[in-house]
Amino acid sequence: MDISSIRQDGYFFHRRFFYVCKNAAKQQSEAPMNPHSPFNPKSVGRRLEALREHHHLNKADFSDSVGIDRSSYIKIERGDKPLKAEMAYAISERWGVSMDYLYRGRLTELPAPLADSLMRSLTKGDL
Repeated sequence: MDISSIRQDGYFFHRRFFYVCKNAAKQQSEAPMNPHSPFNPKSVGRRLEALREHHHLNKADFSDSVGIDRSSYIKIERGDKPLKAEMAYAISERWGVSMDYLYRGRLTELPAPLADSLMRSLTKGDL
């Protein structure tokens, strides 16, 4: 049996029977994420913060503008909670950024002034 035969709920199938594999789902979900990955929640949070600051909004106003609970948005921007696809879609539609920017950091599909502003904001601490 290989690890791919273990379902997310901790069960695995062997012949005609289901068995419980304790902590299987927990072990799979706790794999450490590369801190330099663009998909890392902290990286996504930095991009959200840059977008919010570009529009001169505080966290409450930004979260309200896209219909996200304020406390959830704060956790997302801090990198403590992943950004769900439906939330990313609402942000991209409301503020004119691509989901590719939110999740991967790609600036190529953004208008040049917005891309320049976001790039300056994202790299201000790197100098």
